[in-house]
Amino acid sequence: MLATCFLAARSVALSRMGSPSIRNGGVSLTVPMSFLLGRGAVSAGIGLIGEAGSFPLGIAIYGGFPLAGVVLVRYLKFANE
Repeated sequence: MLATCFLAARSVALSRMGSPSIRNGGVSLTVPMSFLLGRGAVSAGIGLIGEAGSFPLGIAIYGGFPLAGVVLVRYLKFANE
């Protein structure tokens, strides 16, 4: 639920990152990629770590992704800068 609060900011950042000719492609691929990662790869990764014996570690790693994103925002460069 908290992720939906950043939907508008994410869309603006994605549309300003590339050149005008490829902006629509970057924004339109965001939803399919997020479904692929969020419902497939991340769930499988948490399951694999859980089978190895540490399910809480898998959840903690998944929780670390948004925290890493906060750090990486500092290095975000837009096309017109």
